Amino acid sequence: MRRRRLATFVALALVLMVALGFRLPNLSEPNDNYDEGVYLESLLMIDRGYRPFSDIISTQGPLHLYVAYVPYALGGHTLEAARAGSVIASLVGLIGVAWAGGALGGPIGGVGAALTLGLGPTYLGVSRQALPEAPAVALSALSVGAAAWAGRTDEDRMRLLAGGLLGLACLVKPVVAPAALAVAVLAASRRSLRSSLLGPVVGLAVGGAGLLIAGPGEALGQVVSWRLARQELDLAVVQHNTGLLADKMIHQERPGFYALAAVGALALLARTPRAGLAVLGWLVIELGLLLAYTDLKSHLGVTLVAPLAILAGAGLATGASAFARRWSAMTLTAALVTLWYAASIPAVLDRDERLVEGRLSTDRDGTTDEVTAAREIAALTDDDDFVLTDEPYLAFLAGRKVPPTLIDPSDARIRAGALTAEQLASTLRLYDPDVVVLWTGKLARFESLLLTLADDFEPVAQFGVAGKGVPRVIYRERVEEPETFTDLP
Repeated sequence: MRRRRLATFVALALVLMVALGFRLPNLSEPNDNYDEGVYLESLLMIDRGYRPFSDIISTQGPLHLYVAYVPYALGGHTLEAARAGSVIASLVGLIGVAWAGGALGGPIGGVGAALTLGLGPTYLGVSRQALPEAPAVALSALSVGAAAWAGRTDEDRMRLLAGGLLGLACLVKPVVAPAALAVAVLAASRRSLRSSLLGPVVGLAVGGAGLLIAGPGEALGQVVSWRLARQELDLAVVQHNTGLLADKMIHQERPGFYALAAVGALALLARTPRAGLAVLGWLVIELGLLLAYTDLKSHLGVTLVAPLAILAGAGLATGASAFARRWSAMTLTAALVTLWYAASIPAVLDRDERLVEGRLSTDRDGTTDEVTAAREIAALTDDDDFVLTDEPYLAFLAGRKVPPTLIDPSDARIRAGALTAEQLASTLRLYDPDVVVLWTGKLARFESLLLTLADDFEPVAQFGVAGKGVPRVIYRERVEEPETFTDLP
């Protein structure tokens, strides 16, 4: 038993070391991810004394920015420090799926779940950026792991832990809430209804407490209300999201990974139907939520890979049974699929390497323009000045503040009416920025702003055009030349 535990520990440690090796290089290199720019600039604003929800517009869970701020502050308020928090969270996520996979598929299932998730390019991508997905997935995976062990040991403390972790996960990013199904089913007790309800009740209590601390009106208004105002479930939305997820997930992950997860699901359903239904239900509900999600971003597909990895771990464990001469149609099939996945690992590692080196970016010029623009912004402004921009990444790189209510001028918020021309004009009057930067085309849709720029500002630098053909321009407030008078004799 000790040797088995030691071997499992060593194998998991090796997986974590390999995963860390892909997550550390080039963390200080900026990219053009708008969402990451929003969160980075939010951290800078917190450092300048502003608070989420009460001052800063925050569109994620009320715990997200506080969790992200800890590594950012401890690491010296740099881009690398902010991303280091996601790196750490991603490793915790690997431990979470290993814990859950170990409860459902034994040591091989646990290590296999961590391996498939750790090598996956989808998870690697969010693990290297200052995004909320890595900590949210980590906490939800840990909650499912605690629930799985609660089901095996019938310990109420594990149910309490599972509920608490799930509540924290939803406070970071509510989109991981479908993990609640897996937590409730896996932790259910056959002896006591009270024990079965412990996890869900604690999860609701933790989530409710977080909302109360953040201010339920402000938190719900900034995270939920404007999204519901825009939520229009129709076939076009589902078709668009299906194409987006298919393009992201199919091209990122290898077919062997999905085949391994499918075999693992069948094996789990045959061996322990309740556990199989719990993980599959989590996966299906998460997928349904993403398909119905208005303004879906492709990186949200990472919320699907944790249940897939747990199922893939079960598939690896089933395949290993065949190699131990426990032959059946299921184990032989799993063994063949395991070999298929193993054969795809070199291609997965190659894609991981290209992702780390930035060779998968669609921007041919990289972020040269962004870095140059940030230097120009810094040269035109003082440390305490405000900059109005629709690309908060530039403000963060320049070390400048943005009006806190305009930290996220996203297309979705504009379409939902959460950001209007009147609010934009009011913000301009209140913060009186000397520099305005139009970069993504989001704020360029406000005709009133363009008129203000034409009347009161002058362009000082242009960096090509945005995807919609809108010029990327830095504007500086026009300084009127003082009138001069000549003394007459």
